[in-house]
Amino acid sequence: MKNNKIEFVLKNYNHYMSYEAESSFSMWGEECDLRIIIDHPVNKSDFVKNKLPQYTFMLKSHVKWIDDNKASFIETMVADGIVELADDWASSDSIERDGKVFYVLSEEEEIEAPVTKELFIDSLQADGVNLYIDIENDSFSFDMFFSTKPDFFAYHSIEVFLEADREGDYKININGLAG
Repeated sequence: MKNNKIEFVLKNYNHYMSYEAESSFSMWGEECDLRIIIDHPVNKSDFVKNKLPQYTFMLKSHVKWIDDNKASFIETMVADGIVELADDWASSDSIERDGKVFYVLSEEEEIEAPVTKELFIDSLQADGVNLYIDIENDSFSFDMFFSTKPDFFAYHSIEVFLEADREGDYKININGLAG
């Protein structure tokens, strides 16, 4: 795995009986922030001593799966119509020049129409990941945010949910745009 040293740095143990931690990892060649939320550990000292090392090991395998399966995320986004949505958003301001149509994304940026699958794939970048750990079921839920460069979605992110269970089964769902 590419420099994915993941450590839980416990930030809070709050009155809601949940831990929050922050880390980062390499995702598709880029550094990505990771926020971890672990709800309702029954016994704080037992959790830190026994469960935390287990979750760290499991998290590393899930992060490796994410890093190795970029194509699965892209296929799901494409099947869900995100490329067409990007073209729809980008086309809200267009100009014609030399017989070609250009989308004006900002004062400084314009692209030739339309937004293609290839352009979308090349533009995709990870913004951040929230991880929710369900202690009772030893399951992991990732709430992932992606942006595009150029920015087709006017400062909005594509929100993707990834469910991962103990057996290594994964389910990717596109939630749409967030922001």
